[in-house]
Amino acid sequence: MNSKSVSSAKVSKDKEIVVQSNSISRGIYSCSPTARKLIAYCILKINHYPENLNSSVYTNIDVLHHFKSSFSISEFINRLGISKGSNTYKQVKRAVEELSTSVIQVENTEEKYKAYTWFSSATYDKTKDLIELDFNPQIGLAIQEWKEIKQFSAMNIKTIGEIQSFFALRYFELACSFYNMKGRYGNKKNEWKFTLKVDEIKTMFKIDKDAYKDRMNNFITKVVKNPLEEVNKVNKDFQISYAKIVENHKTVAFEFTCSQAEILKIESTDSAEEISEKQMINQEELEIQHYKTKFPEQWEEAVRTAKLQNELPFEMEMVTDARAVDILKAQGL
Repeated sequence: MNSKSVSSAKVSKDKEIVVQSNSISRGIYSCSPTARKLIAYCILKINHYPENLNSSVYTNIDVLHHFKSSFSISEFINRLGISKGSNTYKQVKRAVEELSTSVIQVENTEEKYKAYTWFSSATYDKTKDLIELDFNPQIGLAIQEWKEIKQFSAMNIKTIGEIQSFFALRYFELACSFYNMKGRYGNKKNEWKFTLKVDEIKTMFKIDKDAYKDRMNNFITKVVKNPLEEVNKVNKDFQISYAKIVENHKTVAFEFTCSQAEILKIESTDSAEEISEKQMINQEELEIQHYKTKFPEQWEEAVRTAKLQNELPFEMEMVTDARAVDILKAQGL
């Protein structure tokens, strides 16, 4: 075997980044949070071994691809911040068992259906402190196809470890998959947006189509609001807010806005006055992001009110946002 290791991890000074194709990030699947974290760590640790085949058995195949991830159980638990307790190892073992049969759909339309199992083999050995997983070759190739098509999601493994629910993990990877739209296609400098219909969310998250029928408020709370609050609580790279899209008095979709706070860097050459001014601006920016993501519906209403209060012949977004913050503070939020 010609062993050529190709890692999907990009390592910086303070981060380890899981990089995967957007076809994976936007795939249709469901699994436990621990299983999803295990997939992410396998991608981080993946080794790609192409093997040339001369056997006549493989007359139509030039290369057999192996995508193997191998690491200790204790390493996975520590790196992903899995809560340690009497059932921790059982929890990880269940996740490995789950992934040996779990399926991801990468395409599901009226015309086409394409799905794969995540892994072709799975090993959990507590006595050897070992987890070894072989990706299904089709999934392995899909994970790494970002190198050619340049459509990828880059996710901080630390953030993945800190997120606890499956829906929150899905929103995090979906948001990362649209990052290349930041500041482009009409988006503001530090923002990017994506829209999902209610039915699309149910499909992608494998939620039964009849679930939450006539209970949209419950759907918004459990499937949208709470998971996004969880992401925003632990994710330091960006914040996600949402707005309902309503047609005929019915919520049919959501527009998600991902925002990176534009924090001014304080330089060693800055004067005391410049430092104070930058700190004030940074605090204002962080407050705006807090209210946008923590109280999305109230924020929209506050912005509308702030615009009505504008007495200038033109609108300044910075002033409108600051006024909206004051409105929400006055409401006790």
